[in-house]
Formats: sequence, C-alpha cells, structure tokens
Amino acid sequence: MRLFRSTAFLAVVALAVVGPVGAARADQEDSGRPGFVEYQGFPVSYFEYGPDGDAPTVMMTGDWPGDSSLMVPLAEQLAANGFHVVRWDMHGAGRTSHDRRPGAYSMENLAGELGAVMDQTAPGRRVHIFGDGWGPFIGSQYNTMYPGRIASMSVIGFPSADLAGNALRRVPREKPELTGQWAAQVAVLSYLAGIEIPVLPDAAVRTGIPVQMLGVVASLMAPELPGGGLHTNVDDDADGLERYRQAMWPHLTEPQYDYIDIPVLQVFYPTDDFLETPILIDGLESRTPHLDLRYVPGNHFSVLGGDNTRQILDAAMESMRAAD
Repeated sequence: MRLFRSTAFLAVVALAVVGPVGAARADQEDSGRPGFVEYQGFPVSYFEYGPDGDAPTVMMTGDWPGDSSLMVPLAEQLAANGFHVVRWDMHGAGRTSHDRRPGAYSMENLAGELGAVMDQTAPGRRVHIFGDGWGPFIGSQYNTMYPGRIASMSVIGFPSADLAGNALRRVPREKPELTGQWAAQVAVLSYLAGIEIPVLPDAAVRTGIPVQMLGVVASLMAPELPGGGLHTNVDDDADGLERYRQAMWPHLTEPQYDYIDIPVLQVFYPTDDFLETPILIDGLESRTPHLDLRYVPGNHFSVLGGDNTRQILDAAMESMRAAD
C-alpha cells in the first residue's frame, strides 16, 4: 500500500516539476555537435549548434523528466537564426556523470558544471540563458557566484528558486490579501517534502509509471502539442530527483540571495498555470535591474504550443541581440 501511495504521489510530483517542453518527443533528429568537459574530474556532456566564433552564445538545458534532448527543436531554431547554442546535460542526466558524491547535485555544483561548459564552448565571452526551470535556476546561481558572465536570461516561468522562496516568505506578511493564492501555491509545492523521503520516490519513478501518467495528462492539457508520449530514461528520471533534494529544496526553504544582477531578465509567464502562480514572481521588478515581464496564454504544458513558440523565440532573440 505504501508503494502504491508513493507511485500515485510521484505522478503528482511529475505534474509539478516537468518543464513546459516536457510534452515534446525526445526521438527527433539532432544536428548538435557533441562534446565533453570535465568538472572536478567528472564528465559533463554538451552539444553545440549553429556558428561559433563571435556569434551570441545561448546556453540551455533540460528539465524533468528526461535529459536536455527535449530542447533540441528550440536549439535548432535559435541556431538557424544565427545563434551559437550550447545544450548541456545537468548532473544525473544524459551522458553527464550520475555519480552521487556528497554535494554532486547541489545548486553550487550544477552551477560549476555550467561554468565548465561555458569556459569550454565560449571562453572569455558573455552568454545568454534560455529556457524554463533548471536552466534559469542554475544560471541565477552561477551569476550569484560569478557575476558579470551572463548577459541576459530569457525564462519561461519563475527564474530562481531563491527568489521564489523569498517571495513565499514575504507575501503573507506584506500582502495578506493574497493569502489564498499563497496557500494554494504552497500546497502545490508540498511535493518537495515528499521527495525528501528516501528510496520510495526513486523506486516509483524507476517503474516508468509516473512519467507515462504525466504524458497522458500533458496530452489532455495541451492537445495541440505532438503526441506519442514521453521517451525518457528511467535512470535519468530517478537520479534527477536528487536535484530536488540537494538543490531545489534547500534554496527554496533557505534562500541565499534576493536579487538577480543580470542586465536583462526576460520572463514569459503562463496565464493559466495553477502549478506556478504569480506568487512565485511577486516583487520581481524590484529584484533585478531590468525586468521584461510578459504574460503568455497557456498552462504549464501548453505554454510552448501554437503561436506561443514563435512569439517567445522572436522576443527572446530580440532581447539577446540587444544585450549582447
């Protein structure tokens, strides 16, 4: 019975943590040029697209479930428009190391891996971060540790676990009229406490059932996206839970910073998403030097469907070129 409850619980977890591109298929052709770099003696996998040299460099990674291959269509569209795109796999995803040494999945280590890839593929140059979820979370952490290297971030959803954590602390005290929305958001995020349970969440994910259920729900909430289900690796999916234990939970509950000092922060926020409400970006305009906030129609799964993809990419490319 406990295993059944854990499996059902992880299905809910999947709904909350998957990125909006999660409904795409991962079996498309990939024109990326593969490469590896070592960070603290462990391999980090990446793929490059488009020109290099003086072209603006865009860094992107995946989310959960799966690895960064779900971002291939976006990487290739950016590359076709003259950008040098680097798609890297986070710790525990794809061909990047899955080792579990202490702190391997911490936000600080994830940021260190990003830095190693940046130094390998764009040495001495500023870069742009594009994507949702973990890419911006890691980029925000890297910028806090090594300010000045990131020229802009174009983000789908909230950009930082730390800023979201501070907003969750601040809203009940400063804006009691939003208590209802705050309570709903906290309830959705309660899955993170469940992931802290050892063994059971990992075992449930390794059955493949939660990701299959996620694919069904995604197809219902975003019927316009390509069908065919999710094609992910259960080892990637199970190991990816460590990022929520070692990186997301600590930074959400004990934030380390409350300001993103990046020249341009562009945020595309879905209008109909009960999983990520505006509570998570409350006060963001005063916590970064230049915020370009745009609300886009859709929910957690459909935000990159229909005309949104082109509109988001066009706006992001304009912002990145201006900031480069």
